[in-house]
Amino acid sequence: MITHLLIYILIAFAGLWNSVMDKLKDHFSSSIWWNKMQEKWNPQFSWMGKKFLGIMVLDPWHIAKTAMLGLIFISRVIPAHLKWWEYFTLYATWGFAFNLGYYWLFQRKK
Repeated sequence: MITHLLIYILIAFAGLWNSVMDKLKDHFSSSIWWNKMQEKWNPQFSWMGKKFLGIMVLDPWHIAKTAMLGLIFISRVIPAHLKWWEYFTLYATWGFAFNLGYYWLFQRKK
């Protein structure tokens, strides 16, 4: 039971990180980061010259992607015997968390 709850929490946070990625990339001007330094937050510019050890780009979009993938991988290695229908509820959890972040948490307040 605890392992199932942990998996749902990890998937929800992965959905939030995915909303950060999409909000930054597709709707930066309507995001909460719109008035931040463009070279650091806007994905059109932020990836340039920000490599770590020459292999990984350290900008907000890539950090969000790494966090999202890491949470997904961690959720899959937790030993839990999920029922077939739980994959649908996990997808719904992802979708809820994504929409919460994309349309509410990371949307610029006017």
